Amino acid sequence: VLALPASAQSLTVVATQPAMNATAAARDAAVTVTFSEPLDASTVTAERVRVFGRWSGPVPGTVAVSGAT
Repeated sequence: VLALPASAQSLTVVATQPAMNATAAARDAAVTVTFSEPLDASTVTAERVRVFGRWSGPVPGTVAVSGAT
């Protein structure tokens, strides 16, 4: 679930890895998200990006930006 500021409402997720609802993803697999528009890397922080497990809730990890989207 991503909460976006009002100014970014046209931004959409175009791909995720592992795929949404993947049932065989490794527990320690990296999660990647590709967006429809370039991001300002300085605004992508651990406070703004959260990963949740369906049964486990929030999942700890680190946030990194690679490329513009």
